[in-house]
Amino acid sequence: MTNPNKGNPHLENPTSSNIPVGSEETVKNNNECSELLLQEFVRDIMLKRKRKGTSTDSNGEVTPSRDNVKDDSRTSKKPGKRTMTVTASEMEGLRARGYTILRQVNSGCSGYIYLATYSRPYKKDVPMACKIIDKSIVEPKFAAKFLPREIAILSELKNPYCVNVYTIMQMNTKCFLFMRYAERGDLLSYLTNYGPLDEGHARMWIRQLLMGVKYLHANFIAHRDIKCENILITENLNMKIGDFGFARYWKDERGNDVMSETFCGSLSYAAPEILGGHKYSMKKCDIWSLGVVLFIMFNLAKPFTKTKASALLQQQLKRAYKYKPRVERMLTASAKEMIYRMLEPDLLMRPSADALLNSIWMIEDPKLMKLVPDVPIDHIPSSRLLATQKKSSQHPTTR
Repeated sequence: MTNPNKGNPHLENPTSSNIPVGSEETVKNNNECSELLLQEFVRDIMLKRKRKGTSTDSNGEVTPSRDNVKDDSRTSKKPGKRTMTVTASEMEGLRARGYTILRQVNSGCSGYIYLATYSRPYKKDVPMACKIIDKSIVEPKFAAKFLPREIAILSELKNPYCVNVYTIMQMNTKCFLFMRYAERGDLLSYLTNYGPLDEGHARMWIRQLLMGVKYLHANFIAHRDIKCENILITENLNMKIGDFGFARYWKDERGNDVMSETFCGSLSYAAPEILGGHKYSMKKCDIWSLGVVLFIMFNLAKPFTKTKASALLQQQLKRAYKYKPRVERMLTASAKEMIYRMLEPDLLMRPSADALLNSIWMIEDPKLMKLVPDVPIDHIPSSRLLATQKKSSQHPTTR
C-alpha cells in the first residue's frame, strides 16, 4: 500500500487515522420541544406519503417518474451503472482499520458509491457510504483539477445540512471517502416514490438546503452542481447536500471574488449566465439550481425542458415555465413568489441564501423556526482561508 499524496493535509495516512465516527447523526435542535415537533412532523409526512401513493393524482396528471425530473445533462457525463473492483489487499487494509465494503449502490462521473460499515469494539457497527475514486481511470483533468478541490472542501465541511465526511484514505490509485450514510436515498428517488410535496414539507426542506448553501457561501465555497440527485435524505428526513465534485472556492488568495468560465454541473439546473457563456458568479448559480429543485418538489417536472443549451437559455430568459393545473391552484402566492425570485435570470437581481431565508414564504409559518432552528455559521479554520483573510487585509480591494 502506497500513499502518493503524502504531505497532503487533506488525505489521512490510513495507518494513523483517528476516525471521529458518529459525530453527527441528526440535525441538532436547540431544545427538547423542537425535537418532539420535528418527530411529529416526520410521522405526519410519512403517513401522508403512504396514503398518497404514486399511481395517479386526482386530476389525472402525470404520475411521479424519474423520467420527468432525472438529470439529462451532458455536462454530468453520468453513464449507466458501472462497477469497480476493490482488490483483496485493499479490502484487507480497510478491514484492518474497521471498515468493511458491502455492496455498490450507485456510480457517477467521478466515482462509485458503496454501502460500508465501521466496526468499533463492543459497539454496534456504524453504516456509512463510501465514495471510491480511482485516479487511474478518471479523466486526467478531473484527477488534476477537480479531485483535489473535492477532497480539500469535503475534509473541512462541518454543517448539519452538508454531507459529513469522517475520513479520507488513499490506497494505490484509489481514494476512499467515508461519509454519512443517507438512509432514505436522494431527493429524486424520494419524489419518484412518494410524489410531490406540500408547502409545509417543501418549506422545511428548502430552509435546510438554504442554510447549507448559506454556510458554504460564508466559507467561500460554491457547490456548482446542486440537483435532486445530489441532495440526500437521512432517516429523520433531514436534507444533506452531497457530491462536491464540481465545488470550488469563489474567492482567490487575495480575497477577490473569482468569476468562473467553466461550464460544469447539470444542464437542466444550469443558470442563464452559464448557458450564455459569460463569466459568472458561482454563488448565484447555486441559488438558481435550488430554485429548480423547489419547482420540481411541487411540480414533479423540470421548469425548463429544452435539451439544447441555446433553446434552454431562451426559455429561462422568458421565464417560460408553467405549473401543472393542480399545482397552480394549490400553491400560495408567496410560494410562487419564492420560485420567481430564485429563478431570476438577472444574476444581479437574484437574491442571496440569507435573503431567501428571510422571505415572506419562509417566515409565514410560525412552526418552521422550531422545526428547523437557525444553525450558527462556523467558519472553516483552514490554512487556505486563513491565508485568504490575511492577504485580503494586506491588499484591500476597492469595489
